[in-house]
Amino acid sequence: MSKLGFRFEIFQIVIFIILIVSSGFFAFFVPLTNVPGYEFSVVAAVLTSFLGGLLFIHLAKSSKHSDFKNIFAQNAVLLIVFIFTPLFISLMSSFILRLCPVSGGIYFYPVITMVSYFYGIALGYFSFTISERFAYFIFGGLFFIALFLWVVEIYLNPQIYFYNAIIGFYPGTIYDEDISVTVKLVEYRIWILLFSIFLIFLAELQRKSEFFARLGLFLLMLVVAGGFYFAKPYLNFSTDVSRMKKELRITAITPNFKIHFPENVKKKDIERISFLHEFYYAFLKEEIKPAENPVIESFVFHNREQKRDLFGASNADVTIPWRHQIFINLDDVDNVLKHELVHVFSAEFGVTPFKLSGKFNPAMLEGFATAIENDYDGYGIHTLAALAYKNGFKLQLKYFFNNFSFFTKNSTISYIYAGSFIKYLKDLYGIDKIKLLYGNLNFEEVFNRKIEELEKRYFDFLEKYPVPENPNIAKYYFGRKSIFKKHCVRYTANQLKNAWKLYGEGKYLSAGELFNKIYNNSFSASALLGWAKSLREQGEFTLAENILREQIGNFENSAAYYSLELNLADISFLNKKFKEAGSLYKLLYKQNPRLNFKALADLRLKLLSKGKGVLRNYLSGSELDKYEILKRELGKPGFESFVPTIIVLAKRMDKNYDSFIKYFSKLKFKKRDAETVAFALLKTAGYSFSNFDLLNSLKFLREVQSGNALKHFRNHILEKIDIINWINSNKEFLYNGLQIKYY
Repeated sequence: MSKLGFRFEIFQIVIFIILIVSSGFFAFFVPLTNVPGYEFSVVAAVLTSFLGGLLFIHLAKSSKHSDFKNIFAQNAVLLIVFIFTPLFISLMSSFILRLCPVSGGIYFYPVITMVSYFYGIALGYFSFTISERFAYFIFGGLFFIALFLWVVEIYLNPQIYFYNAIIGFYPGTIYDEDISVTVKLVEYRIWILLFSIFLIFLAELQRKSEFFARLGLFLLMLVVAGGFYFAKPYLNFSTDVSRMKKELRITAITPNFKIHFPENVKKKDIERISFLHEFYYAFLKEEIKPAENPVIESFVFHNREQKRDLFGASNADVTIPWRHQIFINLDDVDNVLKHELVHVFSAEFGVTPFKLSGKFNPAMLEGFATAIENDYDGYGIHTLAALAYKNGFKLQLKYFFNNFSFFTKNSTISYIYAGSFIKYLKDLYGIDKIKLLYGNLNFEEVFNRKIEELEKRYFDFLEKYPVPENPNIAKYYFGRKSIFKKHCVRYTANQLKNAWKLYGEGKYLSAGELFNKIYNNSFSASALLGWAKSLREQGEFTLAENILREQIGNFENSAAYYSLELNLADISFLNKKFKEAGSLYKLLYKQNPRLNFKALADLRLKLLSKGKGVLRNYLSGSELDKYEILKRELGKPGFESFVPTIIVLAKRMDKNYDSFIKYFSKLKFKKRDAETVAFALLKTAGYSFSNFDLLNSLKFLREVQSGNALKHFRNHILEKIDIINWINSNKEFLYNGLQIKYY
């Protein structure tokens, strides 16, 4: 065997070993990539495009015929085996580990991985024809630029998703469980295929050209690549400011904000949300004491679909600190605005050009915002952290703030512990120490104590902190899995979307069959619930009840248990198991994992007390039927538990608020210290505030404040009162400083 042949064989073996070992590691041992879906396809795309490019350069150097067609033809089997090796390893992993069905997720491989592989080969051949001697170096440089060009895009544009020649597509955050092969992704990959063919065409011209001609062709490639990059917003593959503003056609300008709204937003909502921005700005200036007064740009999206298309991260509201921009869904504004604005203010003491926390640590990043926010679903964060600690949901903070283990826990427990710990330190040492810690993440340097000592003191603090004596609350908030520990995440999310769509279209038989299949593969609570509800809609009450009774035990210590329990009670009632249903309603009322569950259980018990027919009509009726049944009961004894549900129904059906509140204001609540009464008043206050009815909202909040039923919500209630009082006290400043522009 010739020396050239020996070297050629060794090179192939080394490349294949790297490919097999890397693919096997991700396929068998790394969460999310251990199924043939999106994550594995992205990893395989990076591996195969890079190693494939190197391999093709070597094949070109070793070939007597240096044109692309002949090189590919001579090594077709090798190149085909190369691209299918990772897929084979992934399928083998799925078969051996028996993880998830390969349907759906496997389509990412041809769309992402195979296209990237062809792109890598084309880039390798292009590099070879520029300079055989420096081909590897040129390829490495071009590959690196192509792989990380998204950093520039994210840094300069108001977006967090990206389309990339090698990675294919990134949705914005890992929390978007539903990632599927879309028409837009296929269109983008077709463009990459066309560009790859263009690279091969240029390479063939370069192969026959002199140096300056090759230089010209190289510059032509850069011009075409640059032109495509700058054309991406016009092709809807990225989002620049102009594209964003074409979609969000209303801009409210206040002294400290530029807020962009979709065109369907009412003027009173623009005013309310704008004033809420200004309140939190004033609050955070006093709380954080920033040296700067940044003008902040806020983008408010009509719904998750619009946000996913323009910005990415449909399921998570996001801040870009270095741009002083926040991106939130319209329905989420009241709940997340304060948290996201904290991220903007934290940019002042953030590090790197991205103005983030030291070491990009997510626990510090989110912990700081959660600490200042100090509100999680109405509870103060110390309350929930102490509740978690006392009910066995514990973690070690020294690891939390030293690596990325923040993402290995469910998001609730991660945010709560990180926020509570930072708030504890802030209250003890002051905001300036926390701002210093944010940038360097050196606890010993900032506090003159090791994190282990601070952690111990913090846990002692939690041990003494007053909490609700109810372990069901802890199970509800903390009995969830992180995305890395869920089973068949992408498959389940995608299939669930399809199943719920069928359910919404009234195709209950098809929906039930799909839910059944999903549940058997994923043990998803949503799939089990959908399966039972589909059977219920078909009148199969006995079968639906039996399925829920058999399977509900699998979710006993999870957040999903209580929704399943409520639905089991409803189906049992419809199946004429009245005694069993009543017992389950009473049990859920007593468990009280969240106040809305207590209200829902009490609602059913109250209707049942009026007659089985009343409850049956309610459970079997349309949304309008439910609304009319509950409306007739308003003002009668025990009506307070109906209020949260009737408000939800009124919002869904877009009922006239003025008529609703005019009637509602005449009602008299009794037992103001009862949780169901206080919760009804709190929900009504929120409904009034969302309609910019400050007078009634304040009245209801004062009534809640006067009692002691929601003592663990006291900070939440007081802040809502402060917001209204501040707006009322600053109306002249707010209205004079507000300009609304329609484009």
